[in-house]
Amino acid sequence: MANKFPARGDFSVPDAVFDSHEWAVDFLIDGPTGQNATLIYPPKPTQCDNCKLSPDTGRSSGIYNGTGPISFTNFTRCPRCGGVGRLEAEQTNSDTVRLRTYWNPKDWIDIGIRLAAGETGIMTIGYMTDLPKIEQATNILIKKDLQNIRRYRCERIGEAVPHGFRQNRYFIQFLKRLGGG
Repeated sequence: MANKFPARGDFSVPDAVFDSHEWAVDFLIDGPTGQNATLIYPPKPTQCDNCKLSPDTGRSSGIYNGTGPISFTNFTRCPRCGGVGRLEAEQTNSDTVRLRTYWNPKDWIDIGIRLAAGETGIMTIGYMTDLPKIEQATNILIKKDLQNIRRYRCERIGEAVPHGFRQNRYFIQFLKRLGGG
């Protein structure tokens, strides 16, 4: 803004203004307007608990291990892993992430996000320290109300953008609702 308003002198915003803003946003995220979100990560392959692995191929040897949940005839395909020797299970984070959530698009549609017809969008604001975990998640489960009656499965739309005066403490991330859970 230098030289844009020559009649006005230079000024600086006191740090107390930034601190007050951060205090208010922290309260909105951590307080009653924030909501817990559970992060769901990509499936993590684990060894099948039903059959023995072949050391040569790393796949199922077709031999029942004796302790698995589904017994089968040896030298046939394991019914649990299909002969692959690995199982993929959805991984959930036991930690919760707090997000301030805007469910109504009219509260945020004027900032430039556009959704395809029929998509239901959500705008969230969270702490920048939680962003790496959110970016690794394939889906996010968000509880819509305080009674924990309904959780919505969501996925990220686009990249997160910094938010706030200093733009180093918060982010905005748009989500698309995939369904209830």
